[in-house]
Amino acid sequence: MKYISWNEWMYESAKILNITNNYCSIKESELLLKHVLRVDSKKIILHGENYLTKNQYYKLKNLLIRRKLGEPISYLIKSHEFWSIKIKISCGIFIPRHDTECLIETALSLPLKKESRILELGSGSGVISLSLGKENPKWIITGIDKNKKSIFLSRKNAKMLNINNVKFKKINWKYLKDKKIYSMIITNPPYIKKNDPCLLKGDLKFEPKSALISGRDGLKDIKIICKISKKFLKRKGYLLVEHGFQQGEDVRNLFLSNGYKSVCTCFDYTRKERVTYGILN
Repeated sequence: MKYISWNEWMYESAKILNITNNYCSIKESELLLKHVLRVDSKKIILHGENYLTKNQYYKLKNLLIRRKLGEPISYLIKSHEFWSIKIKISCGIFIPRHDTECLIETALSLPLKKESRILELGSGSGVISLSLGKENPKWIITGIDKNKKSIFLSRKNAKMLNINNVKFKKINWKYLKDKKIYSMIITNPPYIKKNDPCLLKGDLKFEPKSALISGRDGLKDIKIICKISKKFLKRKGYLLVEHGFQQGEDVRNLFLSNGYKSVCTCFDYTRKERVTYGILN
């Protein structure tokens, strides 16, 4: 028995997904197809008339159902593209957002020395540290996370990408004890309010709540970060924090009240306040 061709499956699955716009639906259909067939986009274009096998068809059918129910595409294909790298991702690990690339851009724009020592708090998949490590091979970067699964995955990503100037350690940053002093501390911490309705929508329904929720006001973790980072930053070192687009003023005030100077907030790609940084005086 012959099943449908690759092109037919993409067309039919895009109709089923019917995400906000047709381009997104086709893109996600292609990602699922590439994942199951283990081919690249070029091969799909050249051999789109090839037929799916029975096994491929039912694998795709299962993934399509799961995606239609809202499961994140990155969890389904077990990978995610961010900045200039492609990483492995797995269920239970926070999925990097496009907005976080603004955090990378901001970090790269700062006047740090070539061999600066960098610390990431709550490194998750490792994508922030690895993106910075690839851009600046002489930076010495450490990513810490309390989640054993996150550390295993981030180390796997570092090895896969052959990035050797980034190390990951299983440490809860709230109880960090480190004799090292850093030129920059960078973080994308939890910053969503406990009862925010957005937690019931989209990908957030499937992602770990520990990576999303930060107390009643969404600022619990950032308050702690602003305070403890002073112990581990060198004089005139930088603290960079990603936050919610409505939290800019509150975060700036937290920085200032903790003694940081030259506090500045940067916009994301939709012109919303997204990243705040300051210098330890």
